[in-house]
Amino acid sequence: MNYPQSISEEESELGFQRLEVDGLAEFFHAFRSATVVAKILSPSEILAKTDAGYSHLIFGRTPIPAANQNLIWQDTFEEIKDARQFLHAYEVGLMPEGHIPLMERREFTYREISN
Repeated sequence: MNYPQSISEEESELGFQRLEVDGLAEFFHAFRSATVVAKILSPSEILAKTDAGYSHLIFGRTPIPAANQNLIWQDTFEEIKDARQFLHAYEVGLMPEGHIPLMERREFTYREISN
């Protein structure tokens, strides 16, 4: 997945920032980091900017083996086109339940990257 680095004025207003997030360089392997423009939603979730829009990502443990480990990033939906609309639905609890039934959420690690 490709992660654009520019932050629009609207994204800045919504709380997006440039982060180095562990595990995103190899999407299903939690041992390399990638720099992304993202909004932190919780200790285990981000909304990351992609070439096609945005992606809601959750970090956690899955019982399915993935390259000899089981901590992974998992996307939850199709690409999201409107970040503001998604964030409103997220904040008022309109997210579908059980969209990743096997995930045991874990706190991810990151570093803020200055502009």
